[in-house]
Amino acid sequence: MEKRTLISIALAIALGLGAYATMRSPQKGEGRAKPPRPMPALKPADISKIDVTTAKGDHTTIEKRGDRWMITAPAEWAADPSALKPLLDGFEKLSFGDIVTEKPEKHAELGVGDHGMRLKVTASGTTYDFFLGETLAGFSMFRLAGKNEVWQAERLFLYTANKAPQDWRDRSIVDADIKDATRLTVEIPAGSRIELERDDKTWKVASSSGDAPKVGEPFDPSMATTVLSALGAMRATSFVEGKTPKEAGFEPPQLIITADGKSKKQVFEVGGSQADDAWVRKVGEPTIYSVKKYALDRVQYRPVDYRDKTLLHFKAEEVTALRVSQGKDETVLAQKDGAWKLPTGAIDQAKAKAVVAGIESLVGSSVVTDKAAKTGLDRPRATVRVDLKDGKKVTLKVGALTANQSDYYATLEGGKDIVLVKKFAVDRLLKKPADLAPGPPGGPHGMPPGGPHGMPPGMPPHGGMPPGAMPK
Repeated sequence: MEKRTLISIALAIALGLGAYATMRSPQKGEGRAKPPRPMPALKPADISKIDVTTAKGDHTTIEKRGDRWMITAPAEWAADPSALKPLLDGFEKLSFGDIVTEKPEKHAELGVGDHGMRLKVTASGTTYDFFLGETLAGFSMFRLAGKNEVWQAERLFLYTANKAPQDWRDRSIVDADIKDATRLTVEIPAGSRIELERDDKTWKVASSSGDAPKVGEPFDPSMATTVLSALGAMRATSFVEGKTPKEAGFEPPQLIITADGKSKKQVFEVGGSQADDAWVRKVGEPTIYSVKKYALDRVQYRPVDYRDKTLLHFKAEEVTALRVSQGKDETVLAQKDGAWKLPTGAIDQAKAKAVVAGIESLVGSSVVTDKAAKTGLDRPRATVRVDLKDGKKVTLKVGALTANQSDYYATLEGGKDIVLVKKFAVDRLLKKPADLAPGPPGGPHGMPPGGPHGMPPGMPPHGGMPPGAMPK
């Protein structure tokens, strides 16, 4: 083909494209703007109702009543603010990208078909009805009900709304800052009872009955703080449906806990249990909450557990010798001129100090009242004798382990109570001479993992109860 012919063809194509562009471009004074966004951003304060229908057919209606959100369908329940917050934030930050498609046959594929996740949101008297679908390239698929356009939506995601009715329910059991309570009462129906009151930051026994500590007697004031903190943090894992209060173990309950706060009084009952779950409820309300037993362990202390359960509480400078006997093995640590010595040979000072630190605060977790318990204290597996500079000698007797291997039965020689004490706290004392010889330590400076008293960080001195039912 001649060069002149090629040039002619190229010019014809260019002229054709130019004419097409001219025909497609807007006339002077006109614009080709993107269609207006299908829905405005909504401020949470303006939203009064949210209706959610999942692709599985689960339907939930949530309405604002005063300053609270309530589920009104399929039943009347308090809504969980923490479950609602991501969805409300999404409505407020909602923005849109491009239109993905206008073809109805693509709706189901993008998750915005007529049987997809559907939301109806009422704000300032206007209801917005739309489908929220799959997330593609960081955008959620969005379609107004009755429209074909599928939009790219930003900051509003399917997972924030795709919940069954139970998942919208409020799982908090305490509805006020219970840590500010100034009075705490713990009672076993037809059994013992203790009432504590707080003046500023100091707790004292106001009244008691049964085996609880009496007014004026030593008691464990940290128990009240532990119980209130744990109660305030406790959340339900699920809800007990289809059981009567009697079937759920509330007639009578195992324990009744009453907390008088600055704004209100709240009464809680501990009922029955099943597998790893225990049941609690607030008196005067129909909801029965299911919580994990380990979460309840730091709440369901009995009045007797408020006794002073201190076993050993001595500073190193008060001690002249520490004698640990385990059958035929005996470890004798003697202090001289600020250093610890073993009569049997060389000693690692860091390891010795780690052992002695174990007597600074050894506190039981609960009092054993079950007369049939196999404590092993008639033939102790170990004794720990502390010789003090004032001439006194205190002997700790260590018995058997509990069935779950987490606690020892222990008592002081001449003491009146048998208590459970955490295994890790006792094990740091039960060292043999070979364990204290110079050499690589088991941890930094010979200390076991955990806090300065051999306890996991954040755990209170009494350490909580072992998993399972309350000790007898």
